[in-house]
Amino acid sequence: MRRRGRKGLELDITPLIDVLFMLIIFFVLTASFVQGRVEVDLPRGEGVPKAEGGALLVSVRADGTVLWGGAAVTSADVPALAS
Repeated sequence: MRRRGRKGLELDITPLIDVLFMLIIFFVLTASFVQGRVEVDLPRGEGVPKAEGGALLVSVRADGTVLWGGAAVTSADVPALAS
């Protein structure tokens, strides 16, 4: 009995070659950008940074009571406290 041999296995490597060429182009372009750096003088800020306080916890209970930092306040006082 004769055994049937496998036909030649064909592997399409065209997509692999395309990806390799794209990688080569990418690396060549990025290497040229690294060499052509431009020095930039950035402006200096002269302002004073705003002092940040701690976290503020505002809670509203189920009965409608508003707590501002743990203290009960009325809902009319909230806009004045927020500014």
